[in-house]
Amino acid sequence: MSNGLAFNEHPRSTGEIGATEQIAQILQNHGLDAPATLYDEALAYAQEGKLAAATERLRMLLCLDPTDADASLLLGKVLARRNHWQEALAHIDSAISNGSVAPPGLRDHVEINLRRQVEADEQRRARLTAREQGEIQNL
Repeated sequence: MSNGLAFNEHPRSTGEIGATEQIAQILQNHGLDAPATLYDEALAYAQEGKLAAATERLRMLLCLDPTDADASLLLGKVLARRNHWQEALAHIDSAISNGSVAPPGLRDHVEINLRRQVEADEQRRARLTAREQGEIQNL
């Protein structure tokens, strides 16, 4: 019995280098420095408070170069501003592991807020569970 989740589709390409590598290579061959342009756009958007646009540019950049420490750090900061604490922490850690130096206190700030978010979520779940149990007892 099949649940339809088997990956039995046929590949579309010839199996050469990956798509992001192809894109980066084509851009480079045409003299386009897409990573630098994407980073500069993302930084400008972040400074203007357009955090969704900054996030989008940084994600594109990291598709082209997943080891770009500066892009990972900037994305971590942007995500922290957006209160996406868990993902922000992952990008900050990636930046650090790729040689970037995070501003003092940044990682701690994100970690503290992630803990607060987890605690708030746990409290919300506990209140919901208590309310559900009360309703069940009333039935």
